[in-house]
Amino acid sequence: MLGVMAVLTSVSRSQPPMPTPAPGTVPGPGTGMPLLSSITPEGQSAVMERPNAGAAPKSRLTQPVVAGADGVRPWNGPGLQPTQAGNRNGSAPLGVVPPASPATGPVTLHHPQRSSASPEVPPPPTPLSLAQPAGPPPPKATASTPLSITPLASPGSGNVPVAPSAIRGAEQPETTLPSGKENSSLLSGSIPPVEQKLASTAPFPSTRGEPSGTALVSPHVRLQVITPPHVVVGMECRCEVHLHNGGTSSLSHVIVEDELPEGANYIGSDPPAQVQGRKLRWDVGTLEAGSEKHLVMRLMPLQEGSLRLRPLVFFAAGVEKVLQVTRPRVQLQLSGPQQCRVGDEVTWTIQLHNSGSGPAHNLLVQAQLSEGLRHPQGTTIEAHIPLLGAGESKTLPLRVSAVAPGTHFCRLIAVATAHEHVTTQSAIRIVEPRLELRLNGPSKCLVRSEAIYEIVLSNPGTAETEPLTLYIHLPPWLDLVQAGEGGTYQADHRYVIWHLPPLAAGASRSVGIKVRANAAGEGILRGVVQTTPPAVQGAAAAPASVSRTLQARSELAVRAEGVPALRFDVFDVEDPVLVGQEAVYEIRLVNQGTGPCQQIHLVAVLPEGAEYKGSSGPTAIRQEDNRLIFVPLASLPVRGEAVYRLRIRGTLPGDARLRVHLSYDQMRTPVIKEESTQFIQP
Repeated sequence: MLGVMAVLTSVSRSQPPMPTPAPGTVPGPGTGMPLLSSITPEGQSAVMERPNAGAAPKSRLTQPVVAGADGVRPWNGPGLQPTQAGNRNGSAPLGVVPPASPATGPVTLHHPQRSSASPEVPPPPTPLSLAQPAGPPPPKATASTPLSITPLASPGSGNVPVAPSAIRGAEQPETTLPSGKENSSLLSGSIPPVEQKLASTAPFPSTRGEPSGTALVSPHVRLQVITPPHVVVGMECRCEVHLHNGGTSSLSHVIVEDELPEGANYIGSDPPAQVQGRKLRWDVGTLEAGSEKHLVMRLMPLQEGSLRLRPLVFFAAGVEKVLQVTRPRVQLQLSGPQQCRVGDEVTWTIQLHNSGSGPAHNLLVQAQLSEGLRHPQGTTIEAHIPLLGAGESKTLPLRVSAVAPGTHFCRLIAVATAHEHVTTQSAIRIVEPRLELRLNGPSKCLVRSEAIYEIVLSNPGTAETEPLTLYIHLPPWLDLVQAGEGGTYQADHRYVIWHLPPLAAGASRSVGIKVRANAAGEGILRGVVQTTPPAVQGAAAAPASVSRTLQARSELAVRAEGVPALRFDVFDVEDPVLVGQEAVYEIRLVNQGTGPCQQIHLVAVLPEGAEYKGSSGPTAIRQEDNRLIFVPLASLPVRGEAVYRLRIRGTLPGDARLRVHLSYDQMRTPVIKEESTQFIQP
C-alpha cells in the first residue's frame, strides 16, 4: 500500500494549465511540473518567489481574497487579525493568510515563464527506491521529506502483484509560508519497476531455476488537496481531495484516510466517509489507469488557529506474468517375497517412475523397517536422487535380514521439491521353527527302585524343524534300564541319545526312559534337543553344526532316597546270675537298610529289685527312677552299628525282665524288646 501526505496552502485559480506528466514518470525537475508546488484545481501551477530589492512587483495582492467555485474574489467579511501562532509543527496557521512582513516586503504571485529558446533544464529526478537511500538526504527545498516505502510482499501466486506499499510524508518541521502563497499542494510519488523472479520453493534443499522472463509494474499516484484560503469560525468550509492514477496499470483496494483536525467538527462528505472517532476513511475501490477520483468533505471550524489536513492513500498494484507450470508425478512401487524364515536375507525391489510433465528435483526415498527386519544402517534407510526427469524410471534394491518371526513391514516414503509425499508398503511373513523340551517324572525315588521319565518335544513355531537329536544325561547314581524309540546309551559319558525326524509346526512327540537308583543321592536329570548335536567332549560321532541351530534345554532335579532298616537286639551275656551280683546286658543296633537312620532314641525300663550300676556305648545314659534314658544317637549310616552295655545288680531272686524301647526319625512308633534273666539265691 502506498500512502501520500499533502499539506494545505492557499489556492489561485488564474494560472495557465500545467503539463500532464507522462505515464510512469515522477513529477519533478525536468518534467515541467515541480515535485512540490502549488496546483490550482485545474492543474495549473504557480511558482512562489520573492522579487529582488528595488524591482517592481509583477502582481501584488492588496486585500484578502477568497478562492471559491466562482474563482478568486475579494473578501469583504469581518477582518481577521494576523496571528503569529504556529501550527502543530511550527509553521504558520493554515487557512489564514498572514500579511506581508515589512522586513521582507510583499510576496509576489506570478506564473513561471517558459522559454523554448533557453529552457532551464533541471537535473533528472531520482526515482524512488525500495531500499534505504545510501546518499545524504535531499535538500529541504519543499515542505516534504523523502518518501518512505514499506513493501509488503505476498509471493506465491501466478499473477504476481506488486507488494502493497505505503507512501507517506515523514514527520518534519513545517515551513512558515509568507502571505500570498498558494493554497494547493501536490505530492506525487512513483515506484520504480519491481522485478519479480519466479522460483519454486522446496521442502528439501531446493534448486532454483533461472527466470525465463520478468514482470514489471510502475504505479504513479498524484494526491491533491484543495481548500479555501481561509475560513471563519462557525462557518462551514469545503475541502476537496483529488486522487489521480497517472500510471499504466490499475490500482486496487484504494483507500483514503484522514485525521479530523483539532478545532473542527465533521459535517459530511461526498461520497460519505466511514467515521471512527476522529478518523475518516473512504474505500475508493479500483482506480483505473488515467482516472481520477474526487472526495469532498465539509468541516466546521470551532476556534481560531490552524486546521491541517493530511490525507493518506493506500492501494495495491498488480501485474500478470504467464509462465509454464509443470508438475512431477512420482510413482512408487515395492516388490519382494511374501514369506521367509528367520535368518534369511530378504531383497526388495524399489521402482520409481515420474509420470508427470516436469522433472522431480531432490527426490528423497526413505525406507522404514519394522522391528523384525534389520539393515546395517538401522531401521531408517534413505536414498537421495538429485533429479528424476519426466518419464524417467529408476530401480533400487533393498536388502535386509529377517531377525524375528511374525508379520513385518517395509514402508516407503518418497518426497521431492514441490511434490507431495508418496507412500507405499510391503508386508512379509517371517516364519521360524521353535523347540521346547520338557521332562516329566518323579523328583524322588528309592534306592534299588525303578523310575520312569517322559521326555516331551514340541514345536510351537510357524515352520517345520530340521531333523532333531535328543540327549539325556544321567546322574552317576542312576542306571539306565531301558530307552524307548530306539535310544542308545553311551555309558562313558552317561548320555542317552535319540536321532529323530523333523518336527512339524505345532506338533509334538515324546520318548521315555526307565532308570534305577543304585545309591542314595541328589542330582539333575538334563535334556538337550537341537537340530544339530551339541559339542559333547569325547562324543563318538558329533555331527557338524549348521549356520542356524535351534536348541531347547530342560532340567529336572531328582533325589534317590534310601530306606533305613534297623536291626535291634537286646540280650544278657550270662544267665542265670546270683542275687547280689551284676548282670551284663548288650543292646546292638545295625542299619541293614539303604538309607541312614536319624535321631535314634532308646529308653530302658529296669525290672523290680534291680539296681543300675553303669554303662558304656556311643552316647551317655541318665537314670530317672527305674528308667534309663539314652542320649539320642544322631545318625547311623547304612551298614553302621552301635552297641550299648548295661550293668544291673539283682536284689531279688526270680525272673527279671529288662525292657528296651527304640524309635528314630523314619519310624516314630517305638519298637519294644525284652530280655529275661534268672536271679537265683545262692
